[in-house]
Amino acid sequence: MTLTVKKCPKIKFFSSGVLNTPKLQDIRYDGTDHILDGDLNATIHGIHEKLTSTEDCAGPSALSPTSSAI
Repeated sequence: MTLTVKKCPKIKFFSSGVLNTPKLQDIRYDGTDHILDGDLNATIHGIHEKLTSTEDCAGPSALSPTSSAI
């Protein structure tokens, strides 16, 4: 399963608290695939740290799983 994040360069984490996403394998962030590294929040944070952008976040609607619910 893949989680897709589009046009949300200010996202620093996906959710507060502990996440359990055993079926999630990778993240597609603005068209680039990333392997899940540990947990989802750590991976999103790592991607955010690597990228720099001045675009505004499109909000929660910018997050869309490409498969069934996580």
